[in-house]
Amino acid sequence: MSADPPKKPKDIKDLKARLGRTIAPNTQKAVIPAPAMGFGGVPDPSSIAPPPMAAPPGFAPPPGSAVAAPPGLGGPAPLPGASAVAPPPFMQRAPAAPAAPSAPPPPVDPFAAGQASSGGSREVRLVIDEKPVDDSEIGRKQRGRVFIILGLGMLLGGALGFGTGNVVEQNRLRGQVIADGKEIYTAVHTASDTVNQAKRLVNTALEASAATPKRVDFASIEALRALKKPFEAGVFARRKYGAFQPGTVDALFEYYNSVNQLWDKFASISARTLNAGARTELTNAAQATDSLSSTQYGLVPRSIEGALVGTLVFVDPPPAPAPGVAPTPRTEASVRASRGGAAATKKIYTGQPLDTEPSQYVILVEGASSVNILGQQAGAFGQYRASLTELKTLLDKTVEVQGRLENELGQIAALSN
Repeated sequence: MSADPPKKPKDIKDLKARLGRTIAPNTQKAVIPAPAMGFGGVPDPSSIAPPPMAAPPGFAPPPGSAVAAPPGLGGPAPLPGASAVAPPPFMQRAPAAPAAPSAPPPPVDPFAAGQASSGGSREVRLVIDEKPVDDSEIGRKQRGRVFIILGLGMLLGGALGFGTGNVVEQNRLRGQVIADGKEIYTAVHTASDTVNQAKRLVNTALEASAATPKRVDFASIEALRALKKPFEAGVFARRKYGAFQPGTVDALFEYYNSVNQLWDKFASISARTLNAGARTELTNAAQATDSLSSTQYGLVPRSIEGALVGTLVFVDPPPAPAPGVAPTPRTEASVRASRGGAAATKKIYTGQPLDTEPSQYVILVEGASSVNILGQQAGAFGQYRASLTELKTLLDKTVEVQGRLENELGQIAALSN
């Protein structure tokens, strides 16, 4: 007998319609090969591949879970008398994975334009530039590193060199300051001997001018003129005074100026005293001044047309009191219009009214303070004595500054270079 004609495979649409499924949009049609025909024209159930399962629209299976086949799709019922056939792997149910804890919903921002959609995956792209690096660029970077290293080395070397040079320079300056301090101390100490000698000579001449009888000490003035100035001009200039106190520097230049003034005055008094004419004049002036010290002068007032005028007179000294008798204050004195002239007795004025006969009184005159008026010769000696007094004042001040400088400069001279 003839075999039955083979059955034509049914259309896949009819099969899906019969299984209760619809074709999802944008799903490519699967081509199912014709099942192999078994014995008697009955298709082998194991040879029929199940259709692809598409998730219903709007449904997303949880990650890691398998999609279970809908009821009735576990495979065709086995034929009677046939052995049980195990379903294929894709038809077996996988164990359900534990559900992941749901994340808390994000906070709602009322001011946001819209919340970002929680669905859909986010795509992250890594862009790797595989463009080869130019050799010139590599060389430029390497040269830059070399320049930076060289620059840092130069800066470090310069800093070390500056620090070392600075220490060397400071040591050099310190040594120069101490050396200058020692030289200045030596100059002041050497000058002190000469200044002290000048002070002794001036004091000796001043004492002779005040002695009785008064005289001019020409020998002391000659010794002053013979003294050499202890230092030359500029001895304290161009020195390093870094280790000196400001007061020490001020005292040093004050001392320098005082010594220069002293030697200028020594030259001036020597010129007015030591030449032949000056010697004769000063000798006579000393005698006249000495006479003024022992001679009493007076002024006899008189009235001329209602105005009081006075006449200078010599007043005789009072007679010596008798032995053992105390002197009594004088009320009268003998006066003379010239030395060796006729004497006249006058009352000593002690504040009496002069409106009647003022010529009967004599007003005593202090002669020492009237030297310049009483005689030119006495005035020359007074100028000489005034010059000596001025020299003594300047010398006393110079010696005081000199002692202070020796003490302060000695501390600097004691330092080691």
